[in-house]
Amino acid sequence: MGDEVEDRMKDEGAAAALRRPVERARRETPAEVAPALRGTETVLVVEDMAALRKAVEQMLCAAGYTVLCAASGEEALELFEQRGEVVQLVLTDVVMPKMNGEVLVERLRRARPELKVLFMSGYTNDTLVRRGSLEEGVHCLAKPFGPDELLEQVRLALAATGGEGEGSDHGEAR
Repeated sequence: MGDEVEDRMKDEGAAAALRRPVERARRETPAEVAPALRGTETVLVVEDMAALRKAVEQMLCAAGYTVLCAASGEEALELFEQRGEVVQLVLTDVVMPKMNGEVLVERLRRARPELKVLFMSGYTNDTLVRRGSLEEGVHCLAKPFGPDELLEQVRLALAATGGEGEGSDHGEAR
């Protein structure tokens, strides 16, 4: 399977098989993305794995979104300070070095409580709750994911009302 690559997560030695849809994202043009999955919003993507960050950026851009990327929570805070007024959604990894996704979102929401958020993780929601990385009731997009699943969950997160608990229950074990 040429589209697959296995990345080892350094945190606790957990392994997550991540579909690396870079080539698929390059092949998709906006005309090939279902109209219901397209968007024009600005998404701040926060992911410490460069290949995945780039793939997510390409998938979102192919669907018409404007994408800002950060490799860490600290970088995301700086970017948000400069351009946060245009960001409609933060798509962030949960487990990252130095600052996890939940701490990042807490800090971003001090400035913008209504900010929409979609978490993503190679761990299931149950594991994240037990580890204290996510509050119960907050959902996230489970890795691995493909373009359609990503775009569906982005649309759902953008459509969610309020700032708390949006996302999906796709983080459950399958």
